[in-house]
Amino acid sequence: MGLSTSALCQPCPQCSEVAFDKHGTVAARTLFEPYGSECAEEEESTKEESTEQERWVREPSELLIVKADLASHALRSLSQIDYEASWEQLRCEFEVQSGLWARQNGGKAKNQGLQKQLKSKIECGLAMRKGGRNRTAIVALEAALMTDAAAKHVSKRGGAKDTKAMEAQLSKTGLSSHMRACTEEVLAQMCVSQARHELADYMDMASSLDNSRLDKPQSSRLETAKACDLKHRVLKEYIGEIFAADAQLLAEINKMTINGW
Repeated sequence: MGLSTSALCQPCPQCSEVAFDKHGTVAARTLFEPYGSECAEEEESTKEESTEQERWVREPSELLIVKADLASHALRSLSQIDYEASWEQLRCEFEVQSGLWARQNGGKAKNQGLQKQLKSKIECGLAMRKGGRNRTAIVALEAALMTDAAAKHVSKRGGAKDTKAMEAQLSKTGLSSHMRACTEEVLAQMCVSQARHELADYMDMASSLDNSRLDKPQSSRLETAKACDLKHRVLKEYIGEIFAADAQLLAEINKMTINGW
C-alpha cells in the first residue's frame, strides 16, 4: 500500500531534532553516530586491526534509515496519485472538447478532417492507458500534439488576412488551449513519475545500507531530485538529510582510500 503523504507532513518527536536554516532547508549536521572511545580502545587491542579500520565508516542512525524508507514510500505514492490525476483531468477535458467540436460542426462535414485525426489519437491514448499500455498511450498523445501543432503551423504560412481567418478556424477545429495543456501535463507527469521512481529506488538502497548507491555522481542525484517536482516540505527535508549523510559517508570512504586503510 502507498504511504499517505499526509503522514509525512505530521510533526513527530524525531523531526524536532532536525535543525533548519533561514531558507527552511535542513541545516548541515553530523548524521552518523561515532563510535565511543571505549570501543576504539577495544579495537586497538584486537588483532583484526584492518577489519576494524574498515568499520570506521560509521553506520547511519536508525532514524535516518526510517526516513529513507518513508521517503521511498512517499515518492512512489505521489507518483501514482499525480500521474493518475493528470490522466483523469485529460479524460474530463476531452469530454468537454468533444462536446465543443460537436456543437461547432452542427452536423457539417467541413473542416472535420483535423478533428477526426485529433479525436482518434486522443481516444487511442485513453484506451491504451486504460488497458495498461502506458508507452503506447503516450505515443498517441504525442502524435495528437504534433498533428495540432502542424495544422497551426500551416495556417501561419498564408497571407496576413488568410492567417487570421485560418487561426480563427483552427481555434475551433483544433485542440483548445485547455485540452492542449492537459495533454502536455500528462507527458510532463510521466517524466516526473520516472524521476520519482528512480529516486525511490535510491532511498531503498539508503535504507538497506547498500553503498553501491554512492557510485552515482552527486550531481546526477540532485538532478533526479529536481526532476521529481517535490512540493512537500518534510519529504524534501528527509531527502536532503539523506543526501547530506551520503556526501559525508562518501568523503570518509575517500579519505580511507587515500590513507590506504
